[in-house]
Amino acid sequence: MTRVAVLGAGSWGTTLAVHLATMGHDVRLWGNDRHALAELERERENRKFLPGIRLPDSVKVELELEVALQDADFHFYVVPSQALRSVAGHVRKTGASAIPVCASKGLELGTLRRMSVVLMEVLGDPSPVAFTGPSHAEEVAVGIPTSIVAASADE
Repeated sequence: MTRVAVLGAGSWGTTLAVHLATMGHDVRLWGNDRHALAELERERENRKFLPGIRLPDSVKVELELEVALQDADFHFYVVPSQALRSVAGHVRKTGASAIPVCASKGLELGTLRRMSVVLMEVLGDPSPVAFTGPSHAEEVAVGIPTSIVAASADE
């Protein structure tokens, strides 16, 4: 079974956690707001960002980043673009190693770098996976078909 750490518990992160768990993966969901994470764990629903969508029992909500990362095969970065550099820096400091998947959208203010480039710089990984497409979390969460592309310099 593939273990996935989803970093970012907003609408897109929660949607990816639900989808990955539904596909049979072992999913750990982490975010920076401990109060919101505790509520998400208790209610099993992200009422702020994704109301009406239940979190499968197999999604483990983790308050501690290190626990979410432990033994993960993939790290899905789904944090706001302006937080990506900081979160990736914290991940690097833990020494956790996994395939980085960038699902964050946008450009970094100041540098205008793409999110995948920010991951390359911070993690020192020359080929993170860019995971993107014309999708909306609310639609994906309810099963509306969409297109997603996963691309990397390393097959």
